[in-house]
Amino acid sequence: MANDSNQPRVETQRSNSRQVPAVLQLGCAHLLGILAITGVLLLFNTLAVSIAYQSWLEIRSSSRRDPRIAQTIVIIGPLLLLFLQYWLYDRLRDWLIRPKLKDG
Repeated sequence: MANDSNQPRVETQRSNSRQVPAVLQLGCAHLLGILAITGVLLLFNTLAVSIAYQSWLEIRSSSRRDPRIAQTIVIIGPLLLLFLQYWLYDRLRDWLIRPKLKDG
């Protein structure tokens, strides 16, 4: 093999690159934590959507209730709430914790 010591080294990091947060360096533990939080949020969201839908039906007091609409609301509602919760969390985290830039 040829000796590669004479070749110039290529710098892979930019001078203003962001540091990787320590929480993202946890790997599998971070993934399991996110999955656990997602599961708890989905359970809470399903309960909240079910209660809200049942309350809305009592206020509306319609004699004809369509089960297809109920299934759609109970399935899609918690997923939309989960998306909204993670979006708000991301926006709040970016607003409160600004990453430090490397100098030099």
